[in-house]
Amino acid sequence: PAMPVAARAGLIDGPAARIAAALARDLPAPTRRLARDLGDWLDALAQDGPAFGPCHGDGHHENAMIDGQGAVRFYDFDDAARGWRAYDLATFIWGCFRLTQGAQVWHAFIRGYGAVRPLSQREVDRIRPFLAIRQIWWLGYNAEGEMTDALRARLIDGLAFLPRLAEEVDIAAVIARDRVPA
Repeated sequence: PAMPVAARAGLIDGPAARIAAALARDLPAPTRRLARDLGDWLDALAQDGPAFGPCHGDGHHENAMIDGQGAVRFYDFDDAARGWRAYDLATFIWGCFRLTQGAQVWHAFIRGYGAVRPLSQREVDRIRPFLAIRQIWWLGYNAEGEMTDALRARLIDGLAFLPRLAEEVDIAAVIARDRVPA
């Protein structure tokens, strides 16, 4: 069988619907607008070329280990799909947010990745919107669990983080630049 394609339905729309259902209310208006804009952007991205291909889909630090030779080994390929490599990189960076030395870890990861497969500036820029897409996906994944006060608080906090993230990394600028052909 062909490898599935990571697309809007699985990365944004489905997770957003699960979050709203779990909270039994509509998502906040800024989050709905961001999800719509990210979905439209994702729909318009080319699904070919070196920036698109087989991806892990969940390649963060908890799904990786360093072997005896110092090489990084990934496991847990349940979410593998054809997708944008910038999403895989964003997932790794997103996973480092909670680490004490997260910035050092992801800078080293990006340097190592770039040494094997150089990234264009456009690919580097696209990591930023994919950070927000990863946050939406993660919240939707967690929304499938049994609703507890702790989970409700995590979903609400995670939703509140999205507009701040979008502004901090200037997602709107990347989306606007991508509307102009390379």
